[in-house]
Amino acid sequence: MNTQSLISRLTVLIISLVAAALLAGCGGGGGSGGGGVGGALGGVAATGAPVDGIVYVTDSNGIEVNVPAEVDGSFSISVEGMTPPYLLRVIPNGGGDVLYSFASEKNITVNITPLTTLALYLAHNGDLEQLYAAWSENIDALNDGVIEAQQGIINANLDTLYGDYSIDATFYDFMNVAFTTDSTGIDGVLDALDIAIDFNSGNTTVLVYGELFAWEQNIDTSMINLGDFAIEEGSTWVFTVSDSINDIHFTEQALLSSVPNDLEQFEAVSQDGILADFQFEGLEININITSLTYDVTGSGEVGTAISGHLVGTVRINGEVDGQIVNETVNLNTVFEWERTDSVPA
Repeated sequence: MNTQSLISRLTVLIISLVAAALLAGCGGGGGSGGGGVGGALGGVAATGAPVDGIVYVTDSNGIEVNVPAEVDGSFSISVEGMTPPYLLRVIPNGGGDVLYSFASEKNITVNITPLTTLALYLAHNGDLEQLYAAWSENIDALNDGVIEAQQGIINANLDTLYGDYSIDATFYDFMNVAFTTDSTGIDGVLDALDIAIDFNSGNTTVLVYGELFAWEQNIDTSMINLGDFAIEEGSTWVFTVSDSINDIHFTEQALLSSVPNDLEQFEAVSQDGILADFQFEGLEININITSLTYDVTGSGEVGTAISGHLVGTVRINGEVDGQIVNETVNLNTVFEWERTDSVPA
């Protein structure tokens, strides 16, 4: 066996171990977000219909960038060289309500909708236009915790409306779960909503299907667990690992009944399983992750898709059968889970 064939076999072994490590910690649920290096934010700007406008992002140092939203409301904007947390807004072309959102880190999905605007307004209890203008001086005004608390209140209030569009209000994260502007799911909810916020008077009006909605700010949120979703017993998920190792590509698939629980679990498993030093007799194998992201589309129903992406390097050192091994392998791996069928009756 020559050194190159040995390295090829080892890299395949490493990927198998990585996949096994991820599967070992799988349970149920889903979340959205990411960590690691890079520098982008992406999501959807919509009121139900896509927003035709410009997406702006400002950071903790007052640096601002912008990009036009795509026809479907989606956007991706580089924040390379910028420092979180970020405040986002979308200004519609031709006038209309400015919408706001928040991201505590880069490389995550972050939507900009009337719901995200309402969550930020309730969390800040103040003028979002003024907050955006002076964000670098007021970055402590918002954080994930206070925003998630208001998301819980919003979800609890709109539980019935969510149910009309097959969304579980208990788990759904409208800030960070990717969606499409096709009038289904959360986009259907947005179609049915009309939220008006007057920053000057502090008055907020919520209409559902054109009727005034009786908002309960002190509603019970004890059952809300944002970012997770229940895995139905007996549901089937297709698990796909797609790898690019030193520009050599391959894909493997398997049927599973579980998926990563949320971003924290995905990262924890990655730390324990991927960043650990794998041992192979005579060799030391070190994996260095330079980018780790996680995203989910859906709330556990058929068609829900979850993806985790890691980029890094594998360093292999040692001696096997008298051969000195000192190699670095580039690793680019995508883990995908998709629910393909419903629970049997």
